[in-house]
Amino acid sequence: MNVGYLLFLVSFLIVQLLIHNGITYETEEDDYDYILVLGAGLRGQELSTILRLRLELAVDLAAEEEEVIYIVSGGQGPGEDIPEALAMSLYLSDNGVNPDRIILEDMSTSTQENIEFSKSLVDVHFGEESTGLLITNEFHMFRALELADREGLLVKGLACKTPLTIRLNYLIREYFTIINSLVLGKLSMILHLTAKLGNRLC
Repeated sequence: MNVGYLLFLVSFLIVQLLIHNGITYETEEDDYDYILVLGAGLRGQELSTILRLRLELAVDLAAEEEEVIYIVSGGQGPGEDIPEALAMSLYLSDNGVNPDRIILEDMSTSTQENIEFSKSLVDVHFGEESTGLLITNEFHMFRALELADREGLLVKGLACKTPLTIRLNYLIREYFTIINSLVLGKLSMILHLTAKLGNRLC
């Protein structure tokens, strides 16, 4: 039990360091082709707090970058009356962003799919070598950027500030999500190699 507790504590601290190392609250440059805003939960059609924070930051950027194109990414999950991307688009347009500047990705149901499906849109609308700015909450940034890197999505992160009371809860959840992703990633690799070996033997 002591060894297990120690492993948990060490791994938890390492993950938290990785998460905090990826947090950026300011953009170093404004030379990007699009802004990608990742979705989060809705309550019916109402924005969750963390999603509203992401969109508020996106609106602030809209005042500075009048021509930039937005990609809003998020499908429709349990307890949601409409796709997250549609709710995000409505919020942006209600706050002064021209709807013609908003591209909807409304099929994704996870961060992995957010990135994967958005990458397809980016390739079509901007080209594979285009660069973007990814907006999400600070606790979510490390995993989002890691997934973007795996998919070949060339983005830099810009985090919105989350109230501490909410952030602590999500930091704990994010730890388990990251650990789970690592475990599943290793298992899928083992299964893939096993399948290849089996094909050769056959």
